[in-house]
Amino acid sequence: MKKMALFLVAALVLLTSCTTMGSEKASPDLLSMSVVIEVPGSSQDDLFVKANSWMVDTFKSAKSVIQYADKEAGIVKGKYVQKLPYGLLGDYMDVTSTVTVEIKEGKARVSFADASYSQTVTMYSMGGATSTKEGVVEDLKTITKVRADWEMLATTLKATLISQVKSW
Repeated sequence: MKKMALFLVAALVLLTSCTTMGSEKASPDLLSMSVVIEVPGSSQDDLFVKANSWMVDTFKSAKSVIQYADKEAGIVKGKYVQKLPYGLLGDYMDVTSTVTVEIKEGKARVSFADASYSQTVTMYSMGGATSTKEGVVEDLKTITKVRADWEMLATTLKATLISQVKSW
């Protein structure tokens, strides 16, 4: 009886960890995304300050960081980490993406690419032993969730860029 219960727990853990990544591969055009944001009448300097501030406010995880910022070139680039649920036991995986904001007079382009995952799998049937699995996000199910977050980020950046600075 104990062996059967142990087998069922092990099978459940195995099946749960295997549901992390879907099997259907995403088309290459889904693995990145760019959005152009028009902000007529705004200077490159003003948009750069707002974009940089947006990244600081948005990248709240210690793993999410601004890696490069050049005001003259109008580029802010960083790594963004989001947590995605997977499996049946409420586990999460970290998905890291490169976020690039390019700025010109009156407009900005935000690009998302290079989504990779890192997940820690806990094997409860083996006394809670863990293993880490890492790779590039290529499956349709996961990249669809990642893109939903990218779209939300682009929307919040647009709101930040078109907002008027309130004087204090």
